[in-house]
Amino acid sequence: RADFSAYFNSFDFTPYKYNVAATYVDTFMNFSVNTAVIPDINEEIRGLAENAASELANGNNSTGYISYWPKTRNGLFKSEATGELIAVGIQEYPKYYYVKDSAKFWIDEIDESYKESDLFLYRSEPLLLNHGIKGYKFVLRDTGSSRTITRMVMLKDNYTFSLVTMGDTLTTGSAFINSFFKSFRPAEKKLGRNIYESRLDDFFTDLFSKDSTIQARAQQSVSNIYYGEKGVPRIIDAINRLNHSDKEYFNTKSKLIAELGYIKDTTRPVVVNHLRKIYEQTADTSLFQNEVFHSLARHKTVAAYNLFKELILQDPPIFESDYEYSDLFDNLQDSLLLARSLFPELLQLTSLSDYKGKVLSLLVTLVDSNIIKAQEYENYFSKIYFDAKIELKKQRLKDEKIMEKEIVKDENAAGGQNYNYFNDDKANLYEYSVLLLPFYTKNNNVPSFFEHLLQSKEPDVRLNTAVLLLRNNLPVADSILLNLAATDQYRSRLFSELEKAKRLDKFPATYKNQIDIARSYLVADKNYDKVDSIVFLLKQPAAYQGKKGTVYFFKYRIKKEDDWKI
Repeated sequence: RADFSAYFNSFDFTPYKYNVAATYVDTFMNFSVNTAVIPDINEEIRGLAENAASELANGNNSTGYISYWPKTRNGLFKSEATGELIAVGIQEYPKYYYVKDSAKFWIDEIDESYKESDLFLYRSEPLLLNHGIKGYKFVLRDTGSSRTITRMVMLKDNYTFSLVTMGDTLTTGSAFINSFFKSFRPAEKKLGRNIYESRLDDFFTDLFSKDSTIQARAQQSVSNIYYGEKGVPRIIDAINRLNHSDKEYFNTKSKLIAELGYIKDTTRPVVVNHLRKIYEQTADTSLFQNEVFHSLARHKTVAAYNLFKELILQDPPIFESDYEYSDLFDNLQDSLLLARSLFPELLQLTSLSDYKGKVLSLLVTLVDSNIIKAQEYENYFSKIYFDAKIELKKQRLKDEKIMEKEIVKDENAAGGQNYNYFNDDKANLYEYSVLLLPFYTKNNNVPSFFEHLLQSKEPDVRLNTAVLLLRNNLPVADSILLNLAATDQYRSRLFSELEKAKRLDKFPATYKNQIDIARSYLVADKNYDKVDSIVFLLKQPAAYQGKKGTVYFFKYRIKKEDDWKI
C-alpha cells in the first residue's frame, strides 16, 4: 500500500502575491493612490453617466427638483483573484453647507458608520496630511463574528473622501489593502471652499438672484441652512422682500417662518416678537399664521408658549390634515414643563373635534408625569367623566360581543380559536383612566369606573388598568393579576409593565421564573391568535456585547397538524 502521508503533510496554503503596486490617478474623482489592482474604466461611458446624473440633480428632470446634496461619486477596486475589494466614495458638500463645530462633525462622521448596527468602534486614529487634509482611520468590529470593517475618511476643502474594506481579526491586511490605505491622497489642487466658513451671505444673495436656476436652488435649500441667531434679521428681511408674483412665494415664505422656530435666540430674544408681527401682518393668509403656530411650538421658550396660548385661544388655527395637528402637539410634548403653562385654559379647545384628542393626550402626559395635579383641571372633571362613561359603554358593548362569541364557540365545540375581533386602539379609554385616577378617593363614581375596567373581557384593558392602579398604590385583586400572568400572550408584558412601575412585588410568584417569562416573550413576539403547543427544550449560556446571559430554546407549532419549529 502506498504511503501518501508525506504528500498530505507537505500541503500548505501560499499567500497570493499581488503585482507591484503602481500609481493610479483619477482626475474625475480627484485622488491618487498606489494600488496593485487597477480598475478597467471606460472614461467616455463614465463621463456620460455622471453628466446625466448631474443634470438630473440640477433640476433637468420631470419634477424640476434640484437636489440639495450633490451626487456621491463611487469607485470600486476589486481583485478578481482574491475577492478583496476597496470601495471609494467622494462626497461634495452642498453650496451653502456650513460646519459650526468641527469636533462634532467628526464624531457624527464616525458614528454614522456603525450606530444603527451591531458593529462597535474597535480602534480609531486621527490623520493629518499635507495641504490641510484631515481625517480618521478606524476599525469596526462585529459583536457576533470575527468580521472587521476598516474605514478611512478624509476632508479636503468641501469634499470628503471615504475608503472602506472588509477583513477579519484572524488575518492581517494584504499588500493590496495596506498599500492602498497608506498611499491614498486627495488631489493637491484646491477643490472648493472651506466648509467651516458660513455661506449665509451667498444664500440670501442667491435667494433673490435674477438667474432662475440659482434662485431655485436657494429656494429649495431654505430648510437645510444653518442660520443661528445672526441669521434672524436676515430671515425677516428676506420675508419682507419676497415678491407675491414669484411662483414659489408661499412655499418659500412658509419655510422661512418655520426656520425661526429652530433658532434659540438666548443672547437677545427677538424671535417671538417677530413671529407676533408676522401673525398680525398675515391675518388674511391662514397658511402663514399656521406656520407661526408651528414655530412657536418649536421655539421652546416661556415667551413663545405664552404667545402660543394667547393666539390659539383667541383664534385656533385650522389645518388641512390630522398630521399637522399631531405635528403641532408633538412639539409641545417635547417640553412638558413649558406645556404645563397652557393648562387648564387649553382645555377650552376640547369643544372642537379637531383638537379634543390632541389636547387630552397632552394633558394625560402631564398628569401621568406628575407635572399637573388634579386640582388644576378639577373644573373640567364633569366633562371628562361624562366622556369617559361613553368610552366605557363602548367597551362594555365589546365585552358583551366577546361573551356572545365565547358561548357560540362552546356550543359548537369549535375549540382552539380566539374570537378577538376587537383590535382597535384602547388609547382613549386608557387616557380617560389616567385623568380620572387622581379623583379616585374624591369622587365615589371613579372607583366603580375602574372596577368595570378590571372586569373587562379584553386582557389589554385589564392589564393597563391594573398596572395604572398599582403604580398609584391603589388596590387590585390578586386574582386579576394571576389570570393575566397565567396567559402566555400577556405574562411577559405584565412583568415588564410592573417592573417599570416598580411593583414587581405584585407579580404572581407562580409564574415568576425564567422559563415561563421566556416562553411568554416568544409567544407574544409571534403575534399569533393562538399557539397550539409550545415545549421547552433546553437553555444555553451566551454572551453579547460583553454581557452574559442565557438563551432559552423552545419548539412550537401554531396548529396541531403543523410541523414543529424551533
